[in-house]
Amino acid sequence: MAGFCGFWLMGWVVGEVLAIQILATFVGELSRSVPLSQLRGLTGQGDVGVTLTPLFLSFWLALWTPAGFAVAFGLFAALAGAEHLSFDRRGVERASRLGPFRFGVQRVAFADLVDLYPLQGVGAVVGLLRTGRKVTLASAGTKDQHTELLRWWREFSRLPLEDAALASHVPMNREVVSERAGRTVLRKAARVRRIAAWAWWVTAGLLAFNLGILLWRRLFGADGVIETLATLGLAALTWLTARQAWRESWGLQWWEVGPERFVRVTQGRFSSRRQAHRVRRLVVTAQRDDEDGDHSWALWLHDEQDGKVALIRGSKDAREVEHLGLWLAQRTRVSFEREALSPPLAEPAVATGRRR
Repeated sequence: MAGFCGFWLMGWVVGEVLAIQILATFVGELSRSVPLSQLRGLTGQGDVGVTLTPLFLSFWLALWTPAGFAVAFGLFAALAGAEHLSFDRRGVERASRLGPFRFGVQRVAFADLVDLYPLQGVGAVVGLLRTGRKVTLASAGTKDQHTELLRWWREFSRLPLEDAALASHVPMNREVVSERAGRTVLRKAARVRRIAAWAWWVTAGLLAFNLGILLWRRLFGADGVIETLATLGLAALTWLTARQAWRESWGLQWWEVGPERFVRVTQGRFSSRRQAHRVRRLVVTAQRDDEDGDHSWALWLHDEQDGKVALIRGSKDAREVEHLGLWLAQRTRVSFEREALSPPLAEPAVATGRRR
């Protein structure tokens, strides 16, 4: 893994340097108060093509810069990282080490867990707390080691394996706002909303930055039909992304769930939009993403009038999708189905018969 990460990072550094240089050149030239024909090195292209180049480069850097740092951290961890686990029948203590530094000490009691399972495709053992938060209990090691750890921890925790037991707990990364009169209000957990809001605000900021460049160039001849349409399109995208960021920041989107009833609510500035569905069944489907066998999962609501409605799509954690489906099925009182490719929700606990 270290060899692959090192080779990938060499290409990433070259790409980062080139992208930053080109972006700096374009922004510097486009900020000059002269017609496009007088800008050094930018002639021969239309105003829209030139002014939208920073849009592409800024989004490219926003995506690949953090990805490169994540891979660099993974390379460092592969070469100088370690993970120390200690556990007994009460719980697990996990501590990570990176070179001489010890960090990320985490203690989890088995009494606080409602589920334990291996995370597919990542190589980790995770647990679900009663609060709906997912915690990593082991990440280093081989698949066989994770299987052995999971066997021990399932025996120690004595977690029930029935679907009904898991369906009674808050779905992971969600929070229950209220429960009254047969109606339950569910929305994303605060930490999940903060991450989503940050991503939407960054997107809105990049769009606003490039919209400003385009508006500035309109003062110096970029005033054709295509330029006007591009300006209006960027303005609309900026407003839509900023609005979504605002909704995520303040938790203005939620679900209202009741018997055979599902309502998606979006709170606006002066009114709220309610999209109601009459639920007939909930289905989890799996899709093969590539030839290596990786899968992504989706949760579908089947409605009499609207047909299939996606509640979650493209998730890499099958258990998260299935847990939400079970929870919704219990409260809507409809059937819950899994596609054949979807792995079973719970693996059988195998007692080792050993003690330590």
